[in-house]
Amino acid sequence: MLRNSAWDATHLGYFLGCASWNYFTTPLLFTYPAVTAHEIEPWREARQTWRRLQVRFPQAIATHNPDQVFYFDAEGLQRRMD
Repeated sequence: MLRNSAWDATHLGYFLGCASWNYFTTPLLFTYPAVTAHEIEPWREARQTWRRLQVRFPQAIATHNPDQVFYFDAEGLQRRMD
């Protein structure tokens, strides 16, 4: 079933551009001025323990949510983002 949406090609392009820029620049993006990051309690899932980093982005950085949590496995690879 298709849903009606107010999005058009411009909205989609903007979203994809912002998302791609954030995905390709993580974790270097965490070092930008006014970005705050701190480790929070680990997450356990499927017999694995992932380290979690809570990150707050300033308004100057276009992102879908200014507060995000990143999950990293024992090898330092990003496994998830909320």
